[in-house]
Amino acid sequence: MAGEGTVYTTSAGQMEDDGWSLPGALWIEGDSLAPPCGSEPYVVQRILAVAALQPTDVVFDLGCGDGRVCIAAAEAAGCAAVGVELEDELVTKAHLQIEAKGLGELVQITQGDLLELDLSRATVLVIYLLPEAMELLKPKLVDCLRRGVRIISQQWSIKGFEPSQCIHEFVDGFNVLLNVYDGMGCIKEQQQVHA
Repeated sequence: MAGEGTVYTTSAGQMEDDGWSLPGALWIEGDSLAPPCGSEPYVVQRILAVAALQPTDVVFDLGCGDGRVCIAAAEAAGCAAVGVELEDELVTKAHLQIEAKGLGELVQITQGDLLELDLSRATVLVIYLLPEAMELLKPKLVDCLRRGVRIISQQWSIKGFEPSQCIHEFVDGFNVLLNVYDGMGCIKEQQQVHA
């Protein structure tokens, strides 16, 4: 792992024809709580399938990037979706997609700090965050599980939590790892006491 302050360049999104492509993005390790890339379309579809969304659900995506999970959830299930993203360029791109698809009544993307977002309306929480971010969010995650929120974490598990379902697939040469948490039983006993 490179040291703090290392600069990486990456091209976020590979789908030129679907409106999700972004020019090369700059990422400085240590400046973000999320990886510098969005979820591929097949991963988004797998997340939606695992979530088993209903029109009454309210999906929250922390570090939502260009809003692709929120938009796909609203399109697939007709449910409300809320995303928060720090990068203003990605928020602008999300707003353009929402407007183009006519989803303004269902999808809300805001620019802000995901650690500060009120999750009280969430019924499904999607996170593609670095382990350090999930550790910072742990009290909120415990509260979500207490309220019956289904949490789907892409790529990394939540330290101290036991997933109720772990999906590990290889699609088109890519590793897809989703951890699903859906109740207080997912929290190891020691974590429940400290929450």
